[in-house]
Amino acid sequence: MSKNRETSQTTSPLAVARWRGPRQLVAVSAVTMLALAGCSGTGSDSESPNASSQEATSSSQPAMTQSSDSGAGAEASSSGSDSQSVSLEDAGDAALKEVPDSTVISLETENNETQWEVQVVTSDGTEHEVSISAEDGSVIGSPTEESDDAQDKKKHQKRVDAATVDFKEAAAKFRDAVPEARIAELGLDDEHGTTVWEGDLIDGDGAKHEVQIDARSGDVITNSKDSDD
Repeated sequence: MSKNRETSQTTSPLAVARWRGPRQLVAVSAVTMLALAGCSGTGSDSESPNASSQEATSSSQPAMTQSSDSGAGAEASSSGSDSQSVSLEDAGDAALKEVPDSTVISLETENNETQWEVQVVTSDGTEHEVSISAEDGSVIGSPTEESDDAQDKKKHQKRVDAATVDFKEAAAKFRDAVPEARIAELGLDDEHGTTVWEGDLIDGDGAKHEVQIDARSGDVITNSKDSDD
């Protein structure tokens, strides 16, 4: 009897399974396979969060680059809209086409320099105001006829007849008087019985210069820098 007990104590589990029959052997093999499958599944699941994190980070990087590029483009567009594309001369010509048989007597920038307000006078002395876009030279709205009385019309006719220097020549004289400055305003007027072109120029430092020239000879009468700036 003792010999049989020793034999049973030293017998391996696999031997016991064989001894108990084929069904027990299949059960042991199934348990072993399930244990191995469980270990393999745990390893696969632990790697997936890192992979998902890397994919999310990679996909977010192009979106950030695109946003940065679009912002730079918007800034460039904004800064480019500040410049005037239509010159004083072009604005005057556009107004003359809009009101035939007329003469330019005044030009002035308006609305943060986004448009030109041009005053023209027809042969009968009637004054018309024309708005011109400073960005593309198009006419804004329709010309407006001023409600001048007979005395005003006569005054306009007198100034136009006395001026042998037109608005383009006057603009060139202004720029010669204050080099590298832009004209903000130019108008035909009377000064102590003399018909003159007068107006304002803005230099590179933002200072305003007031210039006045003889509308017959083109000679500079006054050229002063505004001391209030």
